[in-house]
Amino acid sequence: MPDGAGYVRLASADPTVQPTFNYRYLHHPNDKRRVREGIRIAAALLQSDAYKDVAEYRIQPTDDVLANDDALDLYIRKTVGTARHVSGTCKMGPDTEPMAVVDQYCNVKGVQGLSVVDASIMPRIPRSGGCHATVLMIGERAVAFIEAALRQPT
Repeated sequence: MPDGAGYVRLASADPTVQPTFNYRYLHHPNDKRRVREGIRIAAALLQSDAYKDVAEYRIQPTDDVLANDDALDLYIRKTVGTARHVSGTCKMGPDTEPMAVVDQYCNVKGVQGLSVVDASIMPRIPRSGGCHATVLMIGERAVAFIEAALRQPT
């Protein structure tokens, strides 16, 4: 899990305008170190016998870049991007938590009949396996919450 965190901000009071996202990739020094280490491990794996029939050679980063932390950091900054679900942008928590947007049932606080049911309510992305299974479970639980609420007498 990353040590750094980004943020989402409203770009306008107009609800049709997309919010502004700042992922703040590699803002935390430990995140930068871990990505650098991961790229070097991946490059070493490509040279192993297990990959001899999979990849003839590595295109990027070059050996010179891999050997130099500053050069590798520059390569990473130029190539980093999003390939996973964004999480943690819609905090779940009790009413006593001022930054919480949804309650434990995925209901948006202060908006009747609106729920958030995706990775944004997760505080962090699970370290292994991605978040697909977790998001499916969030969806299953939200369906159960909504069904139970609909069965309640009014």
